[in-house]
Amino acid sequence: MAFGLCLLLICMLYMSVITECQDPKQYKDKCSSLVLKDGGDVITMSDQLYNEARLSHQDVAYASSIEDRDRILSPTIITIPLSENEIVEIIKFANKCGYTISIRSGGHQYSGLSSCNQENGKCIQIDMKHFDYIIIDNISSDDDKLITVGSGVHLVDLYQVTQAMDIAVLGGICATVNAGGHYQSSSQSGWSRSLGLGMDYITRVKIITADGEIRNVYKGDDLFWAILGGSPGSWGVVIEYEFEPIKDSDYPHAAYYSYDHFYSKQGFSAFLNAFIDLLDNPYYANNNDMTVWFAGLPRLADPSTSSVVVGTLMSMFLSWTGIDNGDIHSVIPNHPMNKTWHQELVQPFIDIDEMFEETQIRSTDGTTTISKWLYEKANTVGRESVIPQFRKLNVQHQFNKTTMNELLRGPNREEYIQSIVDKFDELAANTTDNLEILW
Repeated sequence: MAFGLCLLLICMLYMSVITECQDPKQYKDKCSSLVLKDGGDVITMSDQLYNEARLSHQDVAYASSIEDRDRILSPTIITIPLSENEIVEIIKFANKCGYTISIRSGGHQYSGLSSCNQENGKCIQIDMKHFDYIIIDNISSDDDKLITVGSGVHLVDLYQVTQAMDIAVLGGICATVNAGGHYQSSSQSGWSRSLGLGMDYITRVKIITADGEIRNVYKGDDLFWAILGGSPGSWGVVIEYEFEPIKDSDYPHAAYYSYDHFYSKQGFSAFLNAFIDLLDNPYYANNNDMTVWFAGLPRLADPSTSSVVVGTLMSMFLSWTGIDNGDIHSVIPNHPMNKTWHQELVQPFIDIDEMFEETQIRSTDGTTTISKWLYEKANTVGRESVIPQFRKLNVQHQFNKTTMNELLRGPNREEYIQSIVDKFDELAANTTDNLEILW
């Protein structure tokens, strides 16, 4: 009896498999299509919206041609999920069907790695733009606040919220950079030499890992350090970050100075030499109050288009927190000429600004707050100086030890500095490749 029942079950199972294989209506290849259950978009290469979706807000700085851009940015499938559960669906589909995954929050990964290239195999891009929420705990109290920031939040929107509360989350000043990749890749700011990186203030990361698990990872966990120490997307899909923000009231001596000019070779040389002298100044090098940046980049007639470049912009930024020495107008202890910090560190740039008055665009000199500065810079410089999409020759240059030794103490220091001036002059004259240089 038992043997007969087993035989019957085996026969039924066999007939079920045969019937399924022979009846296309009952058989569906689970890898033939991806459908997100909460209504998120799935865009394939044959869809009319594909080009718009793959190129929108996507930066590829090193791409030298439209052909390179089209080859680099070519995901097999673009997904725009509405929920965490849909991201889990995407990850499981990719694991099952042999797709790799790339993640885009704002699309400012200069090598195009927030997209993917189907020439390297089937790939899915996850666009995190719907995860654009900001949640503030203890919003109505004087207690320490915690800020939860979704991966799809624009930095300018984050700064607008925080500056209204006199608190700050450190980060860059490009308005359309989004939180997701930025805070997993250092998040430098104009205050970093004094206050560290934006990622230093993260207390929790919500992430969906490659096994499809939704995890809250807290500071101190091994995975926490791995997420912040690896490049964006290397450990999963970051959903949100939680921050302990900076309080403006902790830095009552904060000040900011900037000098923007249209490019001239003489002006660039003067600012560059003063910048290098500042780096070698012991009153700067041995104290943590000041952060300095020097940038050269295209200035556009209309930030919404990449077609009209009206010149090259030179920008000198100096920020002061007073974290070690308080008021910038106080006298430096034991200074042989009894100078203030402002006279020693800032005045040389004021002199150059006045010397090249004919190329001046704007200058800023005075007190500020950390949060106000972040918002104002993202909302002005971060919008006005938008680099044309896909046409930027990016040669960002953070000084390494070898370069610093050459600039500050090398036997051919003057020749080395002059070679930088000559190269920038050559590049600034070429408007077919737009250039950004950042020190």
